[in-house]
Amino acid sequence: MNDEEKTKASLHKPSLGGASFVPGMFSFNGMILSEALKNRRDEVQALQAVDFVSWAIFRKYEYGDEFYYNIVKGKIIEENPLFA
Repeated sequence: MNDEEKTKASLHKPSLGGASFVPGMFSFNGMILSEALKNRRDEVQALQAVDFVSWAIFRKYEYGDEFYYNIVKGKIIEENPLFA
């Protein structure tokens, strides 16, 4: 089961004030769900990139390991140690 299927499975079917799902709205809801999942994937990828960069900087200062930092250092505009 891929991520999109897992997300779809975890969502509740839409309801209208306790009424059951209205036939004919499935294509619209499917489109909305598809767009939401697409946007969510983009956000997750951006969050993973930010997490990697912060982890690389952390490794540099905490352990003296600059391997991953060297991969991203060309993209860092300004870097100031917090406690110098």
